Amino acid sequence: MKSTFPHVTNSFPRLVAKLWNEAGTGEPWLYLAWRFTQITFPVVMAFVFLFWVFRRSDGRRPLRLEQQRRTERLDFLLTATALSVVVLAFSNGLFVRWGQQGHWYFPLSVLFFGLALIRMLDERSWLRRLEAAPKARRWVVAALVALTLLTFVGLQRQPAYHVRYSEFYFDEAPRLRAFYGRERPRLLSYDDGIVAFATGFPTMSGIGLALDIDAIPHVRNGALANLAVQRGYDRFTSLVYIDMRELSRPGVSSDQIARWIPNKFGGLKAPDRYRFEVEYRSADGRFVIVRVGPRTDG
Repeated sequence: MKSTFPHVTNSFPRLVAKLWNEAGTGEPWLYLAWRFTQITFPVVMAFVFLFWVFRRSDGRRPLRLEQQRRTERLDFLLTATALSVVVLAFSNGLFVRWGQQGHWYFPLSVLFFGLALIRMLDERSWLRRLEAAPKARRWVVAALVALTLLTFVGLQRQPAYHVRYSEFYFDEAPRLRAFYGRERPRLLSYDDGIVAFATGFPTMSGIGLALDIDAIPHVRNGALANLAVQRGYDRFTSLVYIDMRELSRPGVSSDQIARWIPNKFGGLKAPDRYRFEVEYRSADGRFVIVRVGPRTDG
């Protein structure tokens, strides 16, 4: 469950504000910029292409009939795609929180960006001259390959992030299963499913994925964690999306956890009604499971 339809979210304006306020602060800003560009750049290109295609003059350059038909078909396809990119952008912008829109939301939009740019450059005279120079073409191809590799290595290759997942699956998950033995704890896990996949424990999604329809109002009201406890999912955890190292300190109390937890795991209202304890912590303190139960001391 990611869409807030029919309720409009103000998520995108908040993203713009965060991007402005955190400009120049390093990696978090780059993360925000990635979210912003994948949402905005394709739709801007769509409007540019629509403007370009509707103002073109048929008599600007004579074309053979066969070539004209090919370009007309391509322009029709790209025009229809541009309209769909605009609709998708506004749908996501109005009804999906920005933090839940990854690049997998925009494959067609990203592909369209490149195709539209190539189409608009196709009839430029300098590009024609470049096409007629084999050596220059090879240099352009080499430069594009190098740029692609640099972008991947610099931005997309995240070995530490991926190692975190693999270490959990191969090392921590077996220790967790040994710790609980025959017991199968029911977890509220704020992640994309790695904890459930690695351990096999019954798990409820803290970020709202694959929830039943009765749980949706609790997500929107910021009370998903309350529903989880009510349903028996009384252990809270997160591998990556919530930094739980603060709770790995020895002697952390129930009251300290109660002050830390309310806005996390989908929201926990009235935390003073619950008792919290750290039930499991990894050796490095980065993975923690908190057990939640009703408060019995009044």
